[in-house]
Amino acid sequence: MRCADAPRVVAARTLRLKTEHFVEAYIEGREFHLTLLERISGVKVLPIAEILFGGLEAHAPKIFGYDAKWTPDSAAYIGTLRRFGLEQDEPELAKTLKKFALACWTLFGFSGYARVDFRVDPTGAPFIIDVNPNPYLTPDTEDAAAGAEAGLSYQYLIGSIVESALGVLQASARNSHVSPSGTQSRPPSL
Repeated sequence: MRCADAPRVVAARTLRLKTEHFVEAYIEGREFHLTLLERISGVKVLPIAEILFGGLEAHAPKIFGYDAKWTPDSAAYIGTLRRFGLEQDEPELAKTLKKFALACWTLFGFSGYARVDFRVDPTGAPFIIDVNPNPYLTPDTEDAAAGAEAGLSYQYLIGSIVESALGVLQASARNSHVSPSGTQSRPPSL
């Protein structure tokens, strides 16, 4: 929608759906998705996927929207591709995006896996457009493709996420002060 229409549209939607809404400014530029995977050795940023927009009308905003993700017979789905290689082609940009993605991981207290999506405007300024603690994870998604680019099979990727979740559960159990009999005990006094 046009900026001038945003307040009216948000207010109408809020009234109709009885939920809160917000407006996000469109940023012209390139789009990158950074998948983060927790390992025993720490958080690993998988190879960076750049989204290449095709199949859109000439003046349409380049947005990785519903059709590009979920409608296989649409022009947006067919024309929207991903490319890897930013780390080799533009190492400084890759380093900056990784730094911000890892900062998001820490700030939001993620575990297991997550994805941070960026737009980089024509001046080279990065903008975080999405922080996703539980991105959709099927074999055809950006996250699975980033894993494959890193040499990880889909099964290994899923196994890594499960291992991480089990580690979090075990740590949580250790910190809950459960006695050997299985009953909850009081935490020690300080």
